[in-house]
Amino acid sequence: VIRVTEQGFEDMSEVKPAYVIDDYNGSDDTQLSLQKGDMVAVIRNDGYWCYCYIDERYGYFPTAYLEFEDEEDNQQIDY
Repeated sequence: VIRVTEQGFEDMSEVKPAYVIDDYNGSDDTQLSLQKGDMVAVIRNDGYWCYCYIDERYGYFPTAYLEFEDEEDNQQIDY
């Protein structure tokens, strides 16, 4: 499934739901500020940052602050 947005085309077939596990305040307008318990749709995940969608907003969010519904997606990265 392809979705057209202001940012361009997105492949929505790989979207994964995830819960925010701690509050986070984005440091610029490309990052999302979210609260613990929010649920986001993760469009892309590069291991450190995810490109997410929530409430008609898109932006980057740190993967370490997310818990995915699918356990296989909850892989820890050594920093």
